[in-house]
Amino acid sequence: MLTNLKIGTRLAAGFALILALLLVITGTGLNRMGAMSADTDKIVSHYYAQDRMARDLAEQVFLVSRLIRTVLLMDNQADKQVNAQKVGKAVETFDELARALEASTRSVESRAILAEILKLHTKAREGNGKVLALAMAGKDAEANRMLFGEARASTQALQDSLGRASKYFREQLEKAHIRAAAAHEEATLIMLTVMGLALALGAVLAFLITRSILQPLRTMGAVIETVAQGDLTQRVEIDSKDELGELGRTLNRTNEGLREMV
Repeated sequence: MLTNLKIGTRLAAGFALILALLLVITGTGLNRMGAMSADTDKIVSHYYAQDRMARDLAEQVFLVSRLIRTVLLMDNQADKQVNAQKVGKAVETFDELARALEASTRSVESRAILAEILKLHTKAREGNGKVLALAMAGKDAEANRMLFGEARASTQALQDSLGRASKYFREQLEKAHIRAAAAHEEATLIMLTVMGLALALGAVLAFLITRSILQPLRTMGAVIETVAQGDLTQRVEIDSKDELGELGRTLNRTNEGLREMV
């Protein structure tokens, strides 16, 4: 079959096949690197950031509780006012973090988690607000009952919810890491497989093309050698339609002409 193709066509087809396989390797590599990049982006800028925000929210909740307890321990109204303002700032920080977390949520699960956090935070804020108001009014006994009753229960529920959120985001981070590792392994396997295929096909094509060229050349070389020794009866038996086949037929016609002259 190869002998029916021009030598240039054979070489071009062989090189084209190798180049096509190289393009497959490159395309596979780029595709898998894109997948790894997307998962890495999720790890670094999405799930890690969400986990960090959930932890920061929990810290603000803890800060509010600590500041309120501090207010209850104070006798000086001015000092109480300073800590009450700190409580307000902590609540503002919580709200800012909650908005940032809301902006980053994409999945249904994340939105459900955030909705639960916001619902529980509203309840905890109401309880803490009552405790702070009683403490600022000097009603420490009532404030303590509220603090260790309704306020503590609602605050603990909020902290538990934030803990579940942080756990969920860490799980998603781990899944993204596993996907990135799997994409790397897949890319490596595909690239090595295609590379091995390219090497094997390249070797086979090199052998076939070389043989399709060298065999006719050896045949014609042997005939030319017999002609040089004076034997004009030999013929080149080549049925190919390529340049070597044409050269063999030309050599046969030359031999026939020499026989007629002799």
